Amino acid sequence: MGPLVQTFGPEANLEQQNKMFKEQEKLFKQRDKLFQEQKQMFRLQNKQLNGLTLIRPDVNLNVDLDTDGIEREAVESAKRSLRQSLQSPTLSDDDRRATEQALASLENRRMSRNNNRAESDARRADANARQADSNARRADANARQADVNALRADANGRRADANARRIDAEVRRREAQEQDEEPADDVRERRRELQAQIRDAQRELAMLQREEAMSGNAAGSARGPRAPQTPPAPPASTSSTKVRDELRRDGLIGATEKNFSFQLNDKGGRVNGRALTPAQFEKYRRLFLPSATGSGKSKSAISINVDER
Repeated sequence: MGPLVQTFGPEANLEQQNKMFKEQEKLFKQRDKLFQEQKQMFRLQNKQLNGLTLIRPDVNLNVDLDTDGIEREAVESAKRSLRQSLQSPTLSDDDRRATEQALASLENRRMSRNNNRAESDARRADANARQADSNARRADANARQADVNALRADANGRRADANARRIDAEVRRREAQEQDEEPADDVRERRRELQAQIRDAQRELAMLQREEAMSGNAAGSARGPRAPQTPPAPPASTSSTKVRDELRRDGLIGATEKNFSFQLNDKGGRVNGRALTPAQFEKYRRLFLPSATGSGKSKSAISINVDER
């Protein structure tokens, strides 16, 4: 429904014009009130519809009320009517001043409305600018925190690399040290094995000499002296490493234990002073005293003492 506009001709009475102008102004106020009520009603309807489940999703409610446009159109129509009234040659000075004041009042209202809208837009722009500044400061803070995190990560990476290099150097140093010590350990172990074999051979020779002397006394003087027998050859070299491996395999010494003593003859054996069981004795006799298991009467013994301190 468009605004009601009355066009005043040059012969119209000024009093009638003022009366109609007031009626139009009253009509504008009533129409504005009606538009506000309709707008409130549509808002309430939209709120109610938003809480309901629509049966047909293709049904849409579109309400477009341009109250500002209606008000501008009504004001422009009133201003046109007042300008036409000012063109009347029969218009008195008082009526002309009243008409000009009414026209100025409408113009002031338009300017005030525009100023209010401009101030509202300016406030909205200021709020947006403040929000943008806040977002920019937050972004700067996040960027600085990211830089700090990157520096900390770089420092941790350098520290980890330094630790890895230090560990590698320590491993290489220990490997080189172990390689340098291996020949000396082998020499010492071989020397101990030879010394043990010499002692075993000496004991074996003394035992044979005692048996020979006892046999000579029992035979009497009728029998001539026996020819001296050649002392038996020393037993084959028994590696302490092999003995140690077998003892570790049987649990007789610890997996990392390097110092031990081992004695074995044809009557029994001991490890670190503890006697071997019959099964253990039989095993080690077959491994390290093969001459004692044959049909001959030759005897042998092993004594190994390893001290790698």
